[in-house]
Amino acid sequence: GLSCAPGYTGVPVVRCPSHNGVFRLSGCVVSKCRIPPVFPEGYYLSGPQRCAGLQTAASCMQGIRCMTGFHGTPALNCSTTGDYFNFTGCLANQCTLSVGLGYSYSGTGCTGSVAATSCGGVSCDTASYYGGVAKVSCPVDGGTFSLSGCSANKCYLTARMMTGYEWVPSANALHRGPLTVATALRIVQCAAGYYGTPQLTCTLPWGFFGIMGCHENRCDLSLAVPPAGYILSSGSCVSPVAMSQLGSCGGSVGCAAGFTGPTLA
Repeated sequence: GLSCAPGYTGVPVVRCPSHNGVFRLSGCVVSKCRIPPVFPEGYYLSGPQRCAGLQTAASCMQGIRCMTGFHGTPALNCSTTGDYFNFTGCLANQCTLSVGLGYSYSGTGCTGSVAATSCGGVSCDTASYYGGVAKVSCPVDGGTFSLSGCSANKCYLTARMMTGYEWVPSANALHRGPLTVATALRIVQCAAGYYGTPQLTCTLPWGFFGIMGCHENRCDLSLAVPPAGYILSSGSCVSPVAMSQLGSCGGSVGCAAGFTGPTLA
């Protein structure tokens, strides 16, 4: 049977005005539709005044664009006058994932080249003290995902440094914070009499750093030869032993006969 072509609405009429002539067709007119109240994902309208009320697809096409993160050539279809336009032609960009500093990935849907909506499992790397809400976007089809939303946590160093730690002399102006872990590590060192490498944690943003990694030096009492004027007793201390442990295990340092001065116990 005879019907109106896609994009046209009406009741087709066939006439044969003259013998052995050509059929005359009428009754079908270009369909007019309206823009839906909510655009489908991937499309937006530039200049809504062009598509107010009922319009043909051709009159509205000038203002239809693919959104950022999509590519293609947008098109409008209007099957029946009075309906909403159907949108076609814009496809989601596909990218590959490269996880950078501050981000971690624990999903399975981001293997190979995929759309951003399929790339779940990207989060801020809390193990490296980054916080926020990770966002994944694919600005260029065939490119690499753009990651945003995560930043390094910042914490404060305590006003009085813990035993075994001290400020780097040249960093006094930076003490107050808040600071990232990377910055704070540049101004903290193990104090004299301690060894190791300072380690800082900043789990709670704007809180205080957790600090660890420096340990009190330990020496072997059995190998110590006290200089003239001193008496060294190891007591029950098991070498190597730290200075702070001498008293608890009976170790002591005293002045020999004929000498006076402070002693350690």
